[in-house]
Amino acid sequence: MIPQIIEIYFSFFLIGLGAYGGGTVVIPLIEREIVLNHGWLTASEFAQVIALSQITPGPIAINAATFAGFHIAGFWGSLMATTGVVTPSIILMSTVIHILKCLGRNCHINRIRQGIKPGVLAMIFLAIISIGKATVYNPATLAIATITFLLLYFLKNRLHPALLIVLAGLAGLLVL
Repeated sequence: MIPQIIEIYFSFFLIGLGAYGGGTVVIPLIEREIVLNHGWLTASEFAQVIALSQITPGPIAINAATFAGFHIAGFWGSLMATTGVVTPSIILMSTVIHILKCLGRNCHINRIRQGIKPGVLAMIFLAIISIGKATVYNPATLAIATITFLLLYFLKNRLHPALLIVLAGLAGLLVL
């Protein structure tokens, strides 16, 4: 049991290292590590972890690590996955803050940051495709996803996203 706990920590440490941009960028990293590399979760279980991570308060990377770790190895798996995913951020942010204080407004650093943004966008698109494959599997789920997206997009200032999630759940209850 102890070696798996250590393996969970280092797997989520690697996920944390690659999670620049946070949020949905981390989803394909987690999927690759815990579904494809280790087989700790199935694609369906992974989709459930992501769904739970998105409906609970807090950063998706930390929530996903906590839920996945618990699913893999209970409380200690949850603790190690969560600690593993945040450790790189703590180390990197401490280092970056120090470097940025020293470099000030260096144009090369700003260009690097601007170049990273399209890469993060590509990872978000990959997450959309990955979650979409596990979530949209018939015309009804496609309709729920499409209507929810359109409502979010066009009425973003009028309807709270949490309300739309509840309505999507109710729609699932009625049509699935």
